[in-house]
Amino acid sequence: MRLTLALLCSVTCYAKDNALFHYPTSSESIVQQGFQNDFLRSDRAIKLHVARPEDACGSSFGAMQPVSPHYLENQAVAANRFYDWFLEPDPSLNYPAIIKEQHKISCVGADGTKRYFNPNPDYPYYSDSVRPGVFRSEIPPAEKQFNADEFTLKPEQYARLAKHGYVPATSVPQNIPGITPREEVEAIIIGTGPGAIFHKPAPFTSHFLLYQKASADAMRKVIAFKSKNRNEIQKDPTELCKALAVSYYANINWMPFAGINNSLFMAQVNTILRHFGLKPMIHADLDYLALSSPSEVFQKVFWEDFVKANPQYASLPTP
Repeated sequence: MRLTLALLCSVTCYAKDNALFHYPTSSESIVQQGFQNDFLRSDRAIKLHVARPEDACGSSFGAMQPVSPHYLENQAVAANRFYDWFLEPDPSLNYPAIIKEQHKISCVGADGTKRYFNPNPDYPYYSDSVRPGVFRSEIPPAEKQFNADEFTLKPEQYARLAKHGYVPATSVPQNIPGITPREEVEAIIIGTGPGAIFHKPAPFTSHFLLYQKASADAMRKVIAFKSKNRNEIQKDPTELCKALAVSYYANINWMPFAGINNSLFMAQVNTILRHFGLKPMIHADLDYLALSSPSEVFQKVFWEDFVKANPQYASLPTP
């Protein structure tokens, strides 16, 4: 028992000693200190004063629309928990466990009382309805859950992919390390051009476990950058960004939870960028672009969004 307590203490002390920052955990402080865009789709001013703190999740809203204090606070606390885990001496073996914990906090807060409403017109829901901290593979089939995503690309999104030589055809090859083409759960494309419909099933059964392993392996490669000096990363962050893009891509195509996936995985990206003294990326439409393009194309798109947030690297070649 004493040995266990000592070990826990040493891990906690290690994380604190190596932390570069932690997010504030009150919604007012998050906004006042400019952290809100770590958790939103667009770079904009927001207002927090809503009738109830659970009422409006603002990740997709326009300028000066209400944002749920619960949403911001949950994401900040969950990101801090992920960051403490990231800083542990060897965190890479229990990635599924930490994202379950992170997801539960993202949905309902650390004390389980801070739900919020997502008014997405295609799939409105309260955050406590998506089985906080439970993988889709663990939800009984009889219960309603997320099984597929269906969307169309806007002309500007389509153009971003075409810019890198990719024109969606009938399906989307992924090329995720550790998953063969025959094992991929690809998006099926109905139609052609910007108005085409992308139907992306979520992996289940044995495919779920394949994507889980691929995601854990990709995060292990991100964790390896902890051994790098921050000044070294800041001089040339291309390899870190490539590893982050591969990790995010694998996670989004895995889609482990019935909801609140993108918020969770973009929080991981931005937490790690901040750890290395780099500016965070707004969420924008990276999830849709990850579902509608191969990994090597998405890495270029990811880099573009990173450079938009960190323009000092515009002269570096695209990874």
